[in-house]
Amino acid sequence: MSQLYFDHAASAPRRVEVAEAMAPWMHGVVGNPSGSHRAARAARRAVEDARDVVGAFCGVAPGGVVFTAGGTESCTLAVTGVARAHRRDHDRTTLVVSAVEHHAVLDAAHSMAADFASVAVREIGVDVDGVL
Repeated sequence: MSQLYFDHAASAPRRVEVAEAMAPWMHGVVGNPSGSHRAARAARRAVEDARDVVGAFCGVAPGGVVFTAGGTESCTLAVTGVARAHRRDHDRTTLVVSAVEHHAVLDAAHSMAADFASVAVREIGVDVDGVL
C-alpha cells in the first residue's frame, strides 16, 4: 500500500528534480555565500543563478526575489514589510487577518501592533466551513 501524505502545509516531499539540483550543495560543495574565498564565491554564484531562474519564472527582476529560511520568516517579512510600507504614508495602519491564519502571520501582525501605537490588528472570524 502506498503512503498518502496530507501535511503539505508543514512540509512537503521534494520533487526528484529539486533534490538532484540541490545535491551538490548538500553533499560536497561548502561555501558561505557571504564569504570571500573561492568556495564562497561559487556559493554566491549559485544563489544568484537561482535568483535569476526564480525571477524569470515569476516574471520579476532578480532583485525582487528574496530567499528566506522558511515559512515563518517569510510570513514575518511579508507582514512587517507591508505594515512598515503602509505606515510611511498613513497615520494609522490596520492589519486585517483571518483568525485562522498560521501563527507566524498572527504573531507578526500582533508584534507590529505592540511595537507601534499607530498599528492595529483586526482578526476576521470564519464560519463553520472556514469561510471568511
